[in-house]
Amino acid sequence: MATRSSKKSITYPYDKFFDISALLCQDLYYVLRTDDIYLALFQVIHCNMSWPEYQNVYYPSDQSKYVYVFKNSSWKKRHIESVIHELITLFRDQFAQFVNEAYFPKDSQLKYKLISYIRSIDDPMVVKKLTQKFREMLIMSEDFLKKKYDSTN
Repeated sequence: MATRSSKKSITYPYDKFFDISALLCQDLYYVLRTDDIYLALFQVIHCNMSWPEYQNVYYPSDQSKYVYVFKNSSWKKRHIESVIHELITLFRDQFAQFVNEAYFPKDSQLKYKLISYIRSIDDPMVVKKLTQKFREMLIMSEDFLKKKYDSTN
């Protein structure tokens, strides 16, 4: 498994493909045990104090429709719904790759659960609930991520 990076600044765009198998064991275990895998991925990748190079989404408290995302070495203002949709789609693709490449025992219940979760993103109600939860998570992480945003502007 991977070790944490010692980089101190944001270096990756928010929409960079992340290899889930690079997560530390405790982070992967957390993601696999949660009911909201996409939210857990967002939390362990983009809101993780140990990986500052991936802290690349900032939701200012005075905003309701926009977030700032790090891309092409600078912060860009983007509509929150489009960013969340992009992240959910990206996480689905990342997680599908992980499930396809990981070893699971034959007829593994975990593998079936994960495949079902990946497919659930096709349901608009699931996406709507996830969008609201992502928004809440962005608000909760605002103070921490504001420091990153301010330091690069």
